[in-house]
Amino acid sequence: MDVLIGHTDYQEATAERQLNVMMNHWFDGVILLDYVAAHHPFVDVLKQYQTPYVSLTGDGSSALWPIVHVDDAVGMQLAVAHLTDLGHNNIGFVGKAVSGVEHRLSLFYQYVPSANAKFVKENMNNSDELYQFINELAHHPEPPTALICATDDIALKVIHCAWQNGLHVPADLSVIGFDDITEASEAQPPLTTIRQPMEKMAEKAVNLLLQQIQDQQEIDQVQYKMAPVLIERETTKRMN
Repeated sequence: MDVLIGHTDYQEATAERQLNVMMNHWFDGVILLDYVAAHHPFVDVLKQYQTPYVSLTGDGSSALWPIVHVDDAVGMQLAVAHLTDLGHNNIGFVGKAVSGVEHRLSLFYQYVPSANAKFVKENMNNSDELYQFINELAHHPEPPTALICATDDIALKVIHCAWQNGLHVPADLSVIGFDDITEASEAQPPLTTIRQPMEKMAEKAVNLLLQQIQDQQEIDQVQYKMAPVLIERETTKRMN
């Protein structure tokens, strides 16, 4: 089995170019690691070539079926429950408006209905913006005691910006991420996070694709949710 991996870096033009390469070389199947809307040109191209595909995405709203994705609602519930069990009531959120993780903000509001909007950074565009946000929190009269981050990458940046603003994690601020990337366990302090079952998701996606190729039959309207788990490390702390 030959595998071609293309990284689009969220650029639609790059994605279309890579898809055209795959189609022109008669690939037997495609796994898409992204959200795909119903009107996206991908859909037309894939259907035109009758190429089997599987959508491996951040949520279940993709237009391409079958879908394999992590159950982020369960993940957010785990994150919120962990922090509230530790005595945190003033919880904030740092997100990023990119495909696959932007919906985690709405889940945050769903499970933290009393959240203070001043403690929410909806779209973290760059380090300067994040530094300013953490600085504002540090000088707030009643700052949040914990932050949930949409990704581990954001969480690690939050920890660095907290340190720059004289805040110690977790003594002054508890931080929890999403995904459990390699750097999460290697960070100092090691990051508490919500782990996606990456290997199980990948295995399911590949098996679904091979089933379509071998049976020469589409699999419609099938959605597989994989439950995440809480990985408790050293960036969350019980309130005194």
